[in-house]
Amino acid sequence: MALDRRRLLAFTAAAAAAGGGGVASAQAAAPLTSALGLDATHFGLRPGSADDQSHALQGALDEAARTRAPLAIPPWAR
Repeated sequence: MALDRRRLLAFTAAAAAAGGGGVASAQAAAPLTSALGLDATHFGLRPGSADDQSHALQGALDEAARTRAPLAIPPWAR
């Protein structure tokens, strides 16, 4: 069976109708922060927190420097 544009669009529409769309698939399609490197939230850093997080951030920076890995800090959400 040859895959042309018409069959690809029909398959995509059928997959979306079968439950492939929605919030769950959007979250699954988004890259994980930890896939980019070390995740700062694993060190106790919490975006948007009013608490002093300097020790958590310093620990994350030290580990990133020690392992020579990028440190991914998630965006602050309102």
